[in-house]
Amino acid sequence: LFEGMALAIATGSAWRAMADRFLALEPASLEAAALFGARDIDAAEQAIIDGRGLLVTQDAADLAQHLSAAERVYLHVDMDVHDPSAFPANLYQVPGGPSAEDVRLALTSVENVAALSITSLDPAIDESGDAARAAIAHVLAVADQRGDT
Repeated sequence: LFEGMALAIATGSAWRAMADRFLALEPASLEAAALFGARDIDAAEQAIIDGRGLLVTQDAADLAQHLSAAERVYLHVDMDVHDPSAFPANLYQVPGGPSAEDVRLALTSVENVAALSITSLDPAIDESGDAARAAIAHVLAVADQRGDT
C-alpha cells in the first residue's frame, strides 16, 4: 500500500544513506511488497513493477494472500489512493481509485500488521473533513482488527 517514494525508501532503492543512518533497518524485499489502488504509474515505475513482479491490485483478497507469509507487515496509505469523487485528500489524486470502504477492507484483510502510516492528507484541500474522517476510520479499523482498541 505504498506510494512510489515511500516504497523505494523501504526497499532500499532511494535515500539509502539516510535510511541507514536514522533507521538502521535492512531494506524490505520488493517481492514482499504490494501496491493497492495504484493507477498513476509512469513508464519507469511500470518497468520496475514488471521486472520485480510487484503486485498491483485493487482486490483485498489478493493483497492479503500476497502478504500472508510476512512475519510483520508495514502498511502505508497515501490518502490520494482514494477515489477523488468521494473526497479530496490532496492535489495529487487522479480519477478512479478505491472507495474508503474498499481501502479499509484491504487494510483489515492483512494479517501481522506491525505498523500503519496514513500520509498525504492536505487539510487545506479536505475542507469537508471527509478525508480526515476516513483516515481516522482506517486507523481505528486496523487497531480494532489487531485487538488494540
